[in-house]
Amino acid sequence: MPISRLAECVSATAKDIEASGMIGPIVGHVGDGNFHVLLLVDTENPEEIATADGIISRLATRAIEMDGTCTGEHGIGQGKQKYMQQEHGNALV
Repeated sequence: MPISRLAECVSATAKDIEASGMIGPIVGHVGDGNFHVLLLVDTENPEEIATADGIISRLATRAIEMDGTCTGEHGIGQGKQKYMQQEHGNALV
């Protein structure tokens, strides 16, 4: 995340988590623009899983729209592949 947009992105993410009713601490090493959301999800509850998926999707989209990346230092992984076209456009082959 560009440092100039970091506070805005963290604040919007915190509001999103709060509005969902979920518990999701935000931590990070924000000096380099990275932060992480640690959603606490009951994996036996399909509704909570869907809510968490929505939060994560909105976070990825928010980061990309603010000229950041949806993946940061931890790589793409299966969960982030669907955001690569949005983030990289025609540069993605």
